[in-house]
Parts: sequence; structure tokens; C-alpha cells
Amino acid sequence: MDIYIRKILDDNKHLFGTIKNIKKINKGFTNLLYIVNNKFVIKICFNKENEENFKNEINFYKFNGNNSYIPKLYAYFISSSKNDYSYEILEKIDGYTIYHIWHTLSEKQRKEIIKELVNLMKSFHTHRKTVLDWSNYIIDKLKVNFHKCYQLNLFFLKEKSKLEFILNHISPYLNSYDFCLVHADIHFDNLLLTKNNKLKIIDFETSLYAPMDYELDIFLRMCRNPWKYASKEDEQFIKIEDYKNIKKYLKEFYPDIFLINHFNIRSKIYDLEYNLRLLSKFPNDLKLKKDIKDIINKLFLKLQKRTVN
Repeated sequence: MDIYIRKILDDNKHLFGTIKNIKKINKGFTNLLYIVNNKFVIKICFNKENEENFKNEINFYKFNGNNSYIPKLYAYFISSSKNDYSYEILEKIDGYTIYHIWHTLSEKQRKEIIKELVNLMKSFHTHRKTVLDWSNYIIDKLKVNFHKCYQLNLFFLKEKSKLEFILNHISPYLNSYDFCLVHADIHFDNLLLTKNNKLKIIDFETSLYAPMDYELDIFLRMCRNPWKYASKEDEQFIKIEDYKNIKKYLKEFYPDIFLINHFNIRSKIYDLEYNLRLLSKFPNDLKLKKDIKDIINKLFLKLQKRTVN
């Protein structure tokens, strides 16, 4: 990879100018990051299985080039063989993640950040397009990931039976016809505050056109369990009470998301899909397995009650 980074530097001399310093950042399992001249970020997709997600991020940058909430994309390359790697050259954001500073802020400052976050979300959500059958999309993901878990003997027939009941009854709650562009991975490690107090967001590999409420899936999960997406460096700063008012602020500044039909049931369904996907990758996580069983039981009872009524 050292040879390849040298090639990237040579191919983009006009952009970098004189190379004064270059620093490798260890982050993630699919990409390598390098900081050049403390001004540019080179992001290399070294995992070929992640190529499509990486292309998705490049397309997001190209489509939102004038959006002031995202870093500038200076250059990119899309791999066409096994011997090279896709990469991006991005603006380096000079600031700190929201995780890193949240514990230092007053409640008034926190509320202002959530207000600006809503403006950030809306800057993406103005882009509209209907691209898929949302109900089938989510149900198919549930089926695939539960099957993986079941094949690993992580659940009994009782859970299988309950999930089959859920799958047979959730379609009316997931039906959606209004789609917008969502980031789909908003949490405090992907949000940065610059030294000029400007909010920025990074990492667009999972962005897609989806119902608006899908934007809050990961973000509300972070509010319930703030440690989930934090770096090891920032875990020490987290106190659950610092996150208790975030949902209230979201409801105040973006009520439309919470007015989507069946919001609470849909959130549970998204939560179940996410956790099943995670458990199929980390089958020894007993807490995750317990959380999934709790969600299945709650959804089963709720849907069963509605079906009877």
C-alpha cells in the first residue's frame, strides 16, 4: 500500500504541491486514511468487497457538491482491476467530533447543535426519488439476517415462530411512498464541529433514498446507547444523562419525521433488522442476542394485539 499511496501522490501533484508531511490514520476495516499537508484526506478502499459502498459515497459527494455541510471532494479514482484501489481526495475538516466535545457543552449549546443538525438533514432530504418497495426491502433484509443467525443456532424454534409472525404482519406498517436522500449513518463520530463553529458531516457510504424516518435509525440508537459508535478515545467522556434531551430537541425542530405513520413500530423494525445484521457478524455477543429477543417479543405482542383488535 505504501507504493500505491506514492502513486496517488505522484498522480495528483497539481493538487498537493510540495509534500511537507503525510500521516496514516488507523480507522475502519475497509478503508485506509492518510492526511497530507494537514489539508487533504486520502481515503483508499482497500477492501474490494466494499467497492460498491465506496462508489456510493463518491456519487454522494458529486451530487451534493455545493452542500456546505460536507467536505469538498477534490479528486477520485474508481478501480477497474484487482491491481489498483478506488480512492478519494477530500478536504480535511479542522475540528473535533461531537462525541469529543459533547460533555463540555452547556444544554443551550447542545440544543443549538441539534437544531443545526436538523438543518443539515433537511439539506439532504430535499432531494426526492422513489426507487424501491420499502416494505419488501426491509422484510428481505430481516429474512436474510435471521436465517444466518438461525443457521448458527443462535435462536430456538420459539423465536423463529414469532419472527415469522412478525414478517407476515409488518408490511402495512412499512409501506412508504415518499422517499428522500438520507445519510443513514448519522452519529456523533461522523459529525464534526469546526473551529469556526460550523457543523460538518462525513462518511456517506451507506446513503440511499429511503423514507425520512430511516434517517433517525442509527441516531436514536446512539442516543439510547451513546457508547455504541464512540471511539475508544471518546468513550471516557460519555455520560448517559448528557444524551437524554436529544430526542426532545429533534421533535421540536423536525416534527415531520415523528409524524410518519407508525413511527414507533417502524423504529422497532429497523432496530431488529440492524441488530440481526450485527449478530450474524458477531454471533458470540450475548447482550446483542438478548436485545434481539426483547425486540422480537415486544413486536410480537404489539402486532398480535393489533391483529386481534
